[in-house]
Amino acid sequence: MTPRTRLQTLLLGLLSTVGLVIGLPSGSVAAGGAEPAQMLYVSPDGSNGGRCTRGAPCASFDRAYDIARPGQSVAVAAGRYRPQTITGQKRKPRVVFRLSRGARVPELRIEADNLVVQGGKVDYWEAREQSDGFVARGVDTQTFGIYGSTNTSVVGGDVGPSFVPGGVTTPVFVTIGAHGSDPRNIVFDGIRFHDFRAGKPDDHIECVHVVAADGLTIRGSRFLRCDIFSIFFTQWAGPNPPHDILLENNWFDESTADGRYGEASYSVMFAAHMDRLEDIVVRYNSYKQPVLFEGDAPRTNVSVTGNLGVNDGCDPRVRYSYNVWQWDNRSAACSPTDRVVSGRRGAVDRLGFVAPDGFDLRLTARSPAIDRGDPRAYPRRDILGARRPRGRAPDAGAVEAR
Repeated sequence: MTPRTRLQTLLLGLLSTVGLVIGLPSGSVAAGGAEPAQMLYVSPDGSNGGRCTRGAPCASFDRAYDIARPGQSVAVAAGRYRPQTITGQKRKPRVVFRLSRGARVPELRIEADNLVVQGGKVDYWEAREQSDGFVARGVDTQTFGIYGSTNTSVVGGDVGPSFVPGGVTTPVFVTIGAHGSDPRNIVFDGIRFHDFRAGKPDDHIECVHVVAADGLTIRGSRFLRCDIFSIFFTQWAGPNPPHDILLENNWFDESTADGRYGEASYSVMFAAHMDRLEDIVVRYNSYKQPVLFEGDAPRTNVSVTGNLGVNDGCDPRVRYSYNVWQWDNRSAACSPTDRVVSGRRGAVDRLGFVAPDGFDLRLTARSPAIDRGDPRAYPRRDILGARRPRGRAPDAGAVEAR
């Protein structure tokens, strides 16, 4: 074959291949290539008899999840839906449900693996013990529950208000599943919790009620107007108390009672009902009321580091370091590296918050928290996403001064 003939043959082959690729119908696969992911569709007036296409959307989330390929997205149209349950197993990557701004679901139960629900309004949702790898991202909800699920993350979004006048108000629950399994590896990141209020006088309420957890991280979140506590750790179901807990880079408002300030005492409580406290880290939080470790249960590897706020006592079985407290007794430091700022007992007006009454817990340039954190151990980002440290050492509290 001459060089000219060889060149003609190569060109013809190339053009033929290009023509085949260009002429591929939607959803087809080129030789050796990956199948392109197509969007699935769900609508309140859809039907589960079809394939969840744009022209023939499905009515239920479960139907869309059932036929979705791993990594595929489901567009959820605006409108009000019936209660939804999603079941089943998928190998990674996750199936992503993208709720439009006008989509509203009264109740969503997750019994499926490797699933993301993103955006929209879900009045109440829960992840059950059948679920592994569920993510709620940017969802607007009143409250939710983690019931024995594993590898569950709640990222961003708005949680609240939760208030049932004359009835039982439901907090965010983290507790065992129906068959007694502990929730494991749970993450709350960048959430705004607000306005959880008791519906009647004997209602036990807080924003987050943790009964059991084998690994729970709550970070970068804001707790505003939570009746009684922002977070309550206790043990009344299952053999194990919550353990392997990290509270980091959070803002805690003063707790309320019946929606009113001045009648509650603590932002976070680890209750005396727990038979042991182990592997608990409270670090670089800003709070307007103390964190309390109640009772006489044994403490193992419990530390309080780099926080900014109010403290009303030192637990000798807890390791304290590099905290900045306001108190009326300057000798009340819990460790040699803690700093106590003299001021009115129970107040935070001397701590250098920009506007504590307006729940703006950023730092002024003269805050005593600046450069007072642990120079060897700190989160690399603050609650606002800024890099730490910016000075000689990280600042105490959830915010690194600008």
